[in-house]
Amino acid sequence: MFVQPTDRVLKFAVVSFAKAEVYLLAPQYKSGHGLVAYAFAREKESGEVFPLSFKLGEIVHDTLVYSELPPFPANQNEQLVVYLPVGAGGDPEPGPQRYEMDLAKRQFVAQ
Repeated sequence: MFVQPTDRVLKFAVVSFAKAEVYLLAPQYKSGHGLVAYAFAREKESGEVFPLSFKLGEIVHDTLVYSELPPFPANQNEQLVVYLPVGAGGDPEPGPQRYEMDLAKRQFVAQ
């Protein structure tokens, strides 16, 4: 899925939930605006690992875009809270996007 020019260990951001650990991998360079990340879950009970998608309305994405600047994606009340990137002409302080995890469908659903 990814090609890395060295054997360096990949760094994942980790967000812990009651039923799963979520790992975010942002493999591209930093743009100064936002990171595009792939999400993987490790179910705590079974140990199974699988990719997660993101559902926003009727559209399902394989990646999540979030701000390179803090606050970083976090678990708040069993929801993934993500701050969107800020670009030229955009809202200077956009509110966070919230996602609920649906392990059965292997996705986060925007709220």
